[in-house]
Amino acid sequence: NYAAGYQLMDSHLQSLNSPSDYAGWFANKVAIQPVSIDLVSQTDAEAVVRSVVSSTDRVNGQDVTSQVSEQFVLHKENGAWRIDEVTRLG
Repeated sequence: NYAAGYQLMDSHLQSLNSPSDYAGWFANKVAIQPVSIDLVSQTDAEAVVRSVVSSTDRVNGQDVTSQVSEQFVLHKENGAWRIDEVTRLG
């Protein structure tokens, strides 16, 4: 559900990416399966979360699966946690 996923981004990140840009990030996505999710730190206003997922993408007509590690910085916005920054790890 691209609309729901787009709403997880804070207003600053949304201002940098249109809904169609966001949906385009997943154009060749076949599947995503969480492997681990770890809370690194949390205050009242910011949280840092690291995740590992098994990601399957269509590449040149073939399904290619890899493990992807990312770190998310979340900020409170309008009473909800919103993604402010995403960094791919190693």
